[in-house]
Amino acid sequence: MVNTLSAHDHYQRLLGSYYSWSVGDLNKETNSFKEWLESLRDKQTQVSALDLGCGQGAYALLLADMGYQVRAIDFCDCLLGELDEKASGQAIQTIQGDLRDKSQWGSTPHDLVLCWGDTLTHLESHEDVSQLLSDISDSLRPGGLFLVSFRNYVGHQDGEQFSIPVKLTDELLHTCIITYKDQQVKVHDIFHEKLGEQWSMKESSYHKLVLHSHEVMASACLNGLRIAYQSDSGPVITLAFEKTSE
Repeated sequence: MVNTLSAHDHYQRLLGSYYSWSVGDLNKETNSFKEWLESLRDKQTQVSALDLGCGQGAYALLLADMGYQVRAIDFCDCLLGELDEKASGQAIQTIQGDLRDKSQWGSTPHDLVLCWGDTLTHLESHEDVSQLLSDISDSLRPGGLFLVSFRNYVGHQDGEQFSIPVKLTDELLHTCIITYKDQQVKVHDIFHEKLGEQWSMKESSYHKLVLHSHEVMASACLNGLRIAYQSDSGPVITLAFEKTSE
């Protein structure tokens, strides 16, 4: 039986090494994101952006290209290493650490905070989510934007399980088994890799939170954030908030 790890340990020991291969080319997604952000920000000043859970940095790089000075935080050193290689000469500062540690966010109010690609569900508790939203609100200047996306795991019964063939090549296979229980999702990643004539297997599990869009919106609004965009009927929930004037 595979022990369930923390999200940090799961990425450090297994998923981080394969993550970029598994998600593939994100150009289509980042181009769509750019158009969406431009429709939201109007004439917003492009100064400071905070990318929480930046991963390999696809969106941090995009924000830098759009004129932002980006502070990018993630707990996975190999993914940050990939970003550092691509970010040479760009206005991106990478920090390895816990995204909940606001002492690493900088002292200057941000124009944009990004928590993208299911990062929010990696937190350990719903209380952590509420506290993070409060801290994000405090870190934004009036009129600043908070953009968040996360997978919609709502609507499943305890014990439901799905096996997802994430990606397959001649030499590498990624399978993900999802199990629902107690408002959490157990994610079991399995990688089969061909080395010479032999196949090896690596596997690890961790938990994600089941988050409702109304839960996130209610907490954000209590902390001075106004909903500016809402899409929560599909497999991915996408929300945008604006910091109200103080």
